[in-house]
Parts: sequence; structure tokens; C-alpha cells
Amino acid sequence: MNKEQQTIAAIQKAVPDIMELKFGCKVIHQDCYYFVHNKQNENIIISEYHPTKCIDLRNCRNYKIIGRPITIQDILKTRTDLAIDGLGGMFVRNHCNKKGNLWEMEFVGHYEINKPFTEQSKETKDLIGDLILK
Repeated sequence: MNKEQQTIAAIQKAVPDIMELKFGCKVIHQDCYYFVHNKQNENIIISEYHPTKCIDLRNCRNYKIIGRPITIQDILKTRTDLAIDGLGGMFVRNHCNKKGNLWEMEFVGHYEINKPFTEQSKETKDLIGDLILK
């Protein structure tokens, strides 16, 4: 397992609702990718990238849950000392420098806030991996 896969697994473990079958969750069935499109009265309908092709999971036995895209909020749930500002600047609280009631924050990198984890640059994914896999 490479570092990105280890990071994804650690985030999924820390935020288990990523793997729940609900809107936006990705599923593989017969080598095709599907997204949960609708859930009504426990009747889960999954639509592929093409909206005319749908399957009902109640009739399927062999499918694998991939999970929904990992968001910035999921990453923030994994570390209490990590902060990301509105422009995507990532900061880690410096435990050595407390000034009154405020912690000093150290800039560590940049996160493109409107993209999921898998679409971040390699440098950003590596940095997040380093922070989470400590």
C-alpha cells in the first residue's frame, strides 16, 4: 500500500461515514463505477456516470463500496491541531508557543479547498499523509 492509500485508509478509519451508502458514495459493480444517486425508504438506487443506467443494490450481491470523496472537513476531523483557512492555507498548532489563550500556528502548506483529497497535488497529499500518519 502506497502512502496515498495509507492516508485514505487512515482518514476513512477516523471518519467512518465516508464509507456509508448515501448520496455521493462511490461503488464498483461488475467493473463499473456507480454513485449513490437516491435513497428513498431504504431503496438504494445507484446511477452510473451516464444517468440512464441505474441499478438497485437490493438485487446485487457483488459490489464493493469505495466511499464518497474525502473532503477538507474529513481531513480536519483527523487532527485537532490542524487548521485550514478560507484560502486553503494549512496550519499546525505549535504546542511550544502558547501566548495567553491563543496558540501560535505554523504554516505548513496549501490545500485547494474546492477539490477532494484525491485531486490535490502530490505535495499536498504527501504533506497530509505526513501529518495524519504520524
